[in-house]
Amino acid sequence: MDQKSQLKRSHETLSRGMDRILQLLQKRGFRVREQEVRLPAEGLSQGLRLDLLMSRKERSFAVEVKVARELADWVFHWMARPILALQAAHRLKGWEPVLAI
Repeated sequence: MDQKSQLKRSHETLSRGMDRILQLLQKRGFRVREQEVRLPAEGLSQGLRLDLLMSRKERSFAVEVKVARELADWVFHWMARPILALQAAHRLKGWEPVLAI
């Protein structure tokens, strides 16, 4: 499969995944307020980018959606953020990190 075909397939997978997530959240009372949200953030040249801003019962929620076709893609995105958070907690508080999967 060439690179163009892979990109198209990846975009279609992301689109189906996003649609599915939106359906599930909307069934639970969430409403989309904005898509592809950009906020200015110190230290980030392009600012903070989020997939969605949603609301439910007068509350606002920032939503990031990750979709992966295969386990290797999924594991990297799924584990990276918790590992970084555990490392930061260890540096700041001296707590020993535990990641349960």
